[in-house]
Amino acid sequence: MYGDKLKVVQKEKVGNKCQTYLKVLYLNARSIRNKIDELTVQIITYGYDIVAITETWLQGDQDWELDIQGYSTIRRDRQEGKGGGVAMLIKQGITAIKRNDIGSKDQDNETIWVEIRNSKGKKAVVGVVYRPPNSCNSVGRSINQEIVGACNKGTAIIMGDFNSHIDWTNQVGHGSLEEEFIECIRDGFLEQYVTEPTRGQAVLDLVPCNETELLKNVLVKDPLGMSDHNMVEFHIQLEDERVGSQTSVLSLNKGDYDGMRAELLKMDWENKLKGRSVLDQWCIFKELFYNYQEKYIPLKKKGCKRNNSYLWLSKEIKQSIRLKRKLYKVAKSTGKIED
Repeated sequence: MYGDKLKVVQKEKVGNKCQTYLKVLYLNARSIRNKIDELTVQIITYGYDIVAITETWLQGDQDWELDIQGYSTIRRDRQEGKGGGVAMLIKQGITAIKRNDIGSKDQDNETIWVEIRNSKGKKAVVGVVYRPPNSCNSVGRSINQEIVGACNKGTAIIMGDFNSHIDWTNQVGHGSLEEEFIECIRDGFLEQYVTEPTRGQAVLDLVPCNETELLKNVLVKDPLGMSDHNMVEFHIQLEDERVGSQTSVLSLNKGDYDGMRAELLKMDWENKLKGRSVLDQWCIFKELFYNYQEKYIPLKKKGCKRNNSYLWLSKEIKQSIRLKRKLYKVAKSTGKIED
């Protein structure tokens, strides 16, 4: 069955139409814990709708590590040992449903599958995958089965670090597992969109998709922090819509705060929070608060303008991020780190 509904997409005005697309960022973080502030700056500066992360290195009750305002978070941590793990951040307002039916039942793969829909009901499965280096053949084959399963659902966009050394120009692998992966790509009628190296001289981070012309503006970017993998940015292109560029925000002056206060006062907080950690108590309160907020404070439409609600995100920090990106482009074009 399907998973949880996370609860339509970014719109850029083109002439008298509104071009509808999702702006996506994929990255291998090699531990997101010490890079979350820079990731937040990237998200705010470039307005990403979906962020997919491999090698999060998160475990257990560390939900607050990826608690970015305005985004829902899905995580799948490595169950045994350190490292690994995948996560997906999805902008609130995008219709997204976790697809638990695609994941393997026999293998604990580091994968997440989500179905997204636009306002006209067009659906696509979006997945993030991490295949650890030197993993056994059964892991690779199980991931391949998940990928084919996602493609069988219809439109599929997959991103991840597959640790596969493949000549994508000629579709030739360096081993039996790589050859099996190439066969999986063919079976799913997938096209692989990343053509530049993403770690050293290797193309390890991939973005396959099985619908022609769906992905646009694929760009290999600078790494996040000190990660040794480059980030990848792209657009999921959806059809045009003749609608205004608007978003929904809370209409605070029309909220029923008496009703909200009465609901909170009726709650048996002692039994609700008893025996739980401080972090669990905070998560319970936050979820209840957001539910009551949705119930008692109506929404209103307003034009889409970027709002910086992070007081620490100064003009100087934004300029530093842009300078880093500019210097990376220069170094990539000249092949000289000193540039």
